[in-house]
Amino acid sequence: MRGVIDATGRPVDVELDQGRVDAVDEILARSAALRGRSYIERLLGTSIEDSPVVRRDLQRPRARLRRLETLIEIGDEPWVVSTYWVVDRDFPDLAEGWERGQTLVGAMAAGADLGLEYGWRSFSAAQACPEDAGLLQIPTGDPVLVRDGVNVDRDGRPVVRVHRRCRADRARWVLRYR
Repeated sequence: MRGVIDATGRPVDVELDQGRVDAVDEILARSAALRGRSYIERLLGTSIEDSPVVRRDLQRPRARLRRLETLIEIGDEPWVVSTYWVVDRDFPDLAEGWERGQTLVGAMAAGADLGLEYGWRSFSAAQACPEDAGLLQIPTGDPVLVRDGVNVDRDGRPVVRVHRRCRADRARWVLRYR
């Protein structure tokens, strides 16, 4: 798979390391650094929330779920709003142990030797809701690219459910079959 991403807002072909959970974050961070810009994923909030869809995707029908909301900024510009769900018992101190400059997935990997990989990803487009629009500094209803998925451990057990919304003027995805 190839992502087409550029920290300046212009599309550029970028090879993604298939299977690596943090590949997109690493590409964005490297691209930003090459242009002298910072890359930050910051925690907006965390809560205990129930979601039948997330329970199904994580294959944990009775576990208590923790939801974490983040914002990825490159330079001073917002790029991506992310929602992550994890089983609270598996990562009880995730929000507290998160260091500035680390991605959420990086914090998870630092806290446990899970060997996280992509389980599945889906891609779509949507209109920005008022909350996401405010965070991304775009008008409500503007297009956002949506990436959903599950990250699994080295044994294939679902560990993280992710829902990302990216400004459509800053990124796009291309799947090349040849």
